[in-house]
Amino acid sequence: MAKVFGFYLVFTPLSTYLGDLAEKAGINDFIILVATMLANFVLEFLFCKFVVYRGSEDTIKLKK
Repeated sequence: MAKVFGFYLVFTPLSTYLGDLAEKAGINDFIILVATMLANFVLEFLFCKFVVYRGSEDTIKLKK
């Protein structure tokens, strides 16, 4: 959970800053929300897959 907390420690301020820049540029709020949610979904999935659970996939040995 500490690794995921670290992810959000970086993601939240960055997405807030970029969302603010996009809003000032005149982009629709709904588009900013959708883009932020999609980025969160994809980046958190990749972070969990390749950082948090690295090396723990397919570690269950089935008995024959």
